[in-house]
Amino acid sequence: MLIDNSFWQNKNGQALIQSANQTALKNFLMAYNPFKDLPTGTAANYVYNIIKAASASGASMNAMLKGQMLATALDVYFSDPALGGNRIGAPVPIGGVWIDLTKINKPIGSGSFKDVSSAFGGALSMKVSDMLTYAASQSNIGGSKWYGQVKATQELAKDAFNAINNQVAFSF
Repeated sequence: MLIDNSFWQNKNGQALIQSANQTALKNFLMAYNPFKDLPTGTAANYVYNIIKAASASGASMNAMLKGQMLATALDVYFSDPALGGNRIGAPVPIGGVWIDLTKINKPIGSGSFKDVSSAFGGALSMKVSDMLTYAASQSNIGGSKWYGQVKATQELAKDAFNAINNQVAFSF
């Protein structure tokens, strides 16, 4: 089962993060540019604050994209026995799941699809772990500038991570 971003903000998600090996979790997250601003201490407060601040308002979508990507990274970490253990009960490690980038649900439940491939270098499909790596390469350290500040491209990447987090991305 994948976990949406609100889970990581509630008491159950926060407890899961707090019970994790903090060094290993922080090293995993800090491998991605947007999360290299993770402070010392536990990751729980950082996660809570990033997801709470997620917003698509303004000239860019940096905060919303960072929140959605963070939730996906946590899904990857806590679904993989080799990383944080499969503590979310996923049927397979999420990072290895291939996503069809030409068929991302948008808006959730509407039945319509969006092609988000241009936010991932034109790839038609990617593994979730590769999507995280690609999106992170489009960000500065800390995630305050992303995809050249082109909001439309930021939205495509955000929609892809949102679809993964809400279990409506098509995988194969």
